[in-house]
Amino acid sequence: MRRSLSEFEPLKPAETSLLKNSKSGTLAVISESRPENQNLDNTIRAEFLRFIALGGDEHNYIHEKGLFLKGAWIEGDVDFVGTNLPQSLGLINCHIGEVNLRYCQIKGFLGLQGCFVESIDGDSLRCSGDIFLNEGFISSGTVRFCDAQINGCLDCKNATFFGNFNNQGNTEVLSLACENASIGNVFLNNEFSAHGTVNLAGVQIRGNLICDGGKFNSMFGVALNCRSAAVKGNIELTNGLEAHGQVCLSGSKIGNLKLDRINLESLMDKYAFRAESMEVNGIFSISRLNIKKGYVSLMGSRAALLEDDLDSWPKGSLLLDGFVYTKFAGSAPTSAEHRLIWLHKQIPDHLGTSNKGKDFRPQPWRQLQKVLLEMGHNEDMKKIGISFEKHRRKEKLISCNSNWLYKKIITIFHWLYGFLIDYGYRPLRLLAISICVWIFCGGCYFYSAYHDVFAPSNPSIFQNADYDVCKSDNKKAIFELEKTELSRTSCVEPPPVQGAGNWYLCSKLRAEYTTFSPFAYSLDVILPFVDLQQESDWAPMTPTPDTLPMREFFSFDEKHGIRFLIWVEILYGWIASLLMVAVVSGSIKNKMD
Repeated sequence: MRRSLSEFEPLKPAETSLLKNSKSGTLAVISESRPENQNLDNTIRAEFLRFIALGGDEHNYIHEKGLFLKGAWIEGDVDFVGTNLPQSLGLINCHIGEVNLRYCQIKGFLGLQGCFVESIDGDSLRCSGDIFLNEGFISSGTVRFCDAQINGCLDCKNATFFGNFNNQGNTEVLSLACENASIGNVFLNNEFSAHGTVNLAGVQIRGNLICDGGKFNSMFGVALNCRSAAVKGNIELTNGLEAHGQVCLSGSKIGNLKLDRINLESLMDKYAFRAESMEVNGIFSISRLNIKKGYVSLMGSRAALLEDDLDSWPKGSLLLDGFVYTKFAGSAPTSAEHRLIWLHKQIPDHLGTSNKGKDFRPQPWRQLQKVLLEMGHNEDMKKIGISFEKHRRKEKLISCNSNWLYKKIITIFHWLYGFLIDYGYRPLRLLAISICVWIFCGGCYFYSAYHDVFAPSNPSIFQNADYDVCKSDNKKAIFELEKTELSRTSCVEPPPVQGAGNWYLCSKLRAEYTTFSPFAYSLDVILPFVDLQQESDWAPMTPTPDTLPMREFFSFDEKHGIRFLIWVEILYGWIASLLMVAVVSGSIKNKMD
């Protein structure tokens, strides 16, 4: 049965003013400012306010514009549970107890600008317009809009929220709770202040979430919780925002995310900013981020574009494993030098510098290489890849095998792989090193040949008596050498044999036999698949092994040294050839191909 005005008579002065203005849809001004104390002139009973807001009776109706009241003290709790408010309700600078809007439907907007309320329970509320909790609004308890549907915006500019413990074990203080709500836009800015968790978990925002300049304080860990939120527009945490407690965007889906000039500090939780499995469909912008304490986690997150500055990332507190982005945008640095600084800001465990490398995460390095390659920064991509391999070797992350000898061997080959072709990123380096080895060894062979180290390896040559003069220890060679010396010290000029006692210089060696060429010999040695008839026709003259074979390994004369150099060059030639064949055939490619 519908109530009538007679049930509330006699009316208080403020109630009379409200009734009069409600018929015309004008603002009933009881006081310009919010009352500090209750008196006869400023008091309106909550039941009377409910009666008028719901349409009054057939003789006392509310104007279609809505009900508007300013500067009143609402006595008692306002209860609109399950009701339909046919018009907008605007209360300005009023003092109100508890407001219960559960399952309420409002056709219009709800305004509580500048009001003080003890708490608001708006779970499952349906509002076709905006909800204004701004312009100095204060709540001493929790404001709830869980599972609510607000077609307009939730405007909390310049508002202060003091929370209460929740009903689940008193483990969390909630100041504003909008779990699983659907809202047009949310404004928590312009000196917004929350003393307790702002819980927007699972909220769906069709527009933007603006938190610039807001103050979020929570002694129980999470200051701003947007876990699994869906924001089609922007989330802006900017303009000096401060959060004492975790800011959580894990699992959220966002149009654009902007973090600019904000201060974050974790209290009981180890994370200051947690955005694991977050998806940003547009730009993820980070600048002037100040992390006083706590980790920044982007593990498993995705962003279309990343725009950042290196100073914003906290050193030693960054988690990037699984973070995927397609491109750097704006002024974000792309040079390998700057990006290596970024990678080395990860936590020690993920860098492999602690815990014996058990938690080393290579994905951030590979993701960076992929992005730089796709952006056309090939040289920077290569530098990142080379630095990654060097970092692995430095931190002893080459092999998981616990065998000491095996790890040493693998490390040596890994170093050799890097030295020769920079881990596959610079294959032409192998050519340059090979040229240097070829020239160096060729020079050594030339010097040794000049000092009678090399001799023909064909028995038909070195066993032929016609060539005895070419043997340094033969009488004919000694005689020719004495004639050469005599021709230098006297006027007697016997015809000496040119190059006597040296196979390389000996003129008696017939031209039909392969001439020794030091650099061709070096090339023949270093190229295992090429035969220049040098290595097969010439060899160093090495003394017969001692009675104790081990002494041969400790002989450091020139002839043993040349033989050892040839062995080294042969091994290098095989290794270099196999690497070059592998590079050309595509078996070894840099990690981005």
